[in-house]
Amino acid sequence: MKTNILIFLVIGLFLFCFGFSINGQDTQAVKIDVKEHVLKNGMKVLILERHNAPTVACYVYFRVGSVHEPAGQSGIAHLLEHLLFKGTHTIGTTNYQKELELTKRQDEIMERLETLAKLKQSRPADKPSAEDMEIKTLENELKEVNKALQSYMVAKEYTQIYEKNGARDLNASTSQYTTNYYCQLPSNKLELWAWLESNHLTNPVLRGFYEERDTVLEERRQRSEDNPNGLLWEEFICTMFKAHPYHRPIIGWRSDIESLKRSQVDDYFKRFYGPNNAIAVIVGDVKSDEVIRLMKRYFEAIPSGTPVAPVTTVEPEQFGERRVTVELESQPVLVIGYKGVTVGQPDDYVFDIISNILSDGRTSRFYKKLVLDKKMCLSIDAFNSAQKDIGFFGVYAVPQAPFTTAAVEKAVYEELELLKKEPVSEKELQRAKNNLEVSFLRGLNSNEQMAERIGYNEITSSWRYLLDWLPTCQKVTAQNVMDTANKYFLPTKRTVGTIVTKKKAEPQINTDEHGSDREAH
Repeated sequence: MKTNILIFLVIGLFLFCFGFSINGQDTQAVKIDVKEHVLKNGMKVLILERHNAPTVACYVYFRVGSVHEPAGQSGIAHLLEHLLFKGTHTIGTTNYQKELELTKRQDEIMERLETLAKLKQSRPADKPSAEDMEIKTLENELKEVNKALQSYMVAKEYTQIYEKNGARDLNASTSQYTTNYYCQLPSNKLELWAWLESNHLTNPVLRGFYEERDTVLEERRQRSEDNPNGLLWEEFICTMFKAHPYHRPIIGWRSDIESLKRSQVDDYFKRFYGPNNAIAVIVGDVKSDEVIRLMKRYFEAIPSGTPVAPVTTVEPEQFGERRVTVELESQPVLVIGYKGVTVGQPDDYVFDIISNILSDGRTSRFYKKLVLDKKMCLSIDAFNSAQKDIGFFGVYAVPQAPFTTAAVEKAVYEELELLKKEPVSEKELQRAKNNLEVSFLRGLNSNEQMAERIGYNEITSSWRYLLDWLPTCQKVTAQNVMDTANKYFLPTKRTVGTIVTKKKAEPQINTDEHGSDREAH
């Protein structure tokens, strides 16, 4: 009982502060008092003061992600994200000059070893090659260089500085359009954050490069190559997007990652990580004037870089259904996507309503019919993946035996056809709006979620999208739902991906000369 009262008090407080109504009627404008400031070098600072707890969420978004990677260097944005936690000229090392000398020799040896390995591959495998002796010599030298490098490195010093000062949730993420570095700190440690992150922009060191490259390769193996869902998703996205760089996996292709050089990552950093391509989002118990003072002191002297160019490749119109099937010894899975949704367009808001009607909670259409009533699915979700250029509306389902992906696919289409032909009831429409409203309110309770929402939306459109999103969703009508369903839910706009359970190979049966059967082992 006390917990329920507390929840209602918290929701009531946010309704009062942000001007919402929980029943969706008379929704006022959303009030999020973000202060904006742009430094002389072009770095944008977005500040939201919230004095309910002595903490602050600090996010730095760079306007660069997987869609901006040069040809043959997929995964470079994600690898750089890893490497920037390794420190700077003064953090993570006991002697940077000695480390620099050894690093140069390490790169020379690695480059030569890779060249020799390719030459050796062209020789007969069963005969000693001319490269064998040089490879052995270089490998021995590399061990000594790596050992010497380790003696100068201070492992995890960058993260330990944060942790000793009360930081939590220190992490980073890479997406199609942005790379984001973030943490939450006691608000009196904001200057420490400003010093550390400005030091990153001016004096980064890509130490431990080859070890971290191997870590990313292992991450790729776990996420995609040995993960049925990850593998299906990769194949599905590559099938849906033919021309636009969305088809490039964020983690990168294995061959590209294996061939990445430290010099390439360094060039990528210098090209894209200028302050003019960065957005700092500060949310918490701070004063805007003090934040701006610190940002000027620590960031404003950093020179601007080259602005990130927009993606100019336009995904061509799709003229027919596309399908991809992955055969694995795994649980069957179905994913369906309809192309055509971008952030902030009218259909974006309608799709948020549709996804809620179809799959949010036990009263949603998919859950009631396909999970509870017909028991066709173990789980099923609809989602709106609006993006900066072109996105899609998707459905993800896990069939329950004995139902197949084909049977579930047919059932999904039946539900989508109902949206085209029959107006949703006012009660169902209002329930979806209420669900979105409550979900939005819950997100306001967290400094981290607010910082993430502000920063991500500033990258994809504008942080002011947050001001318009809920009121616009509340205006969606049953006719809007029908019109959007009829516009997008077409076979010609559809991409379908499935995991089909691969049958185990039957053991071979050999018949010996006496006519008896035996298994071949």
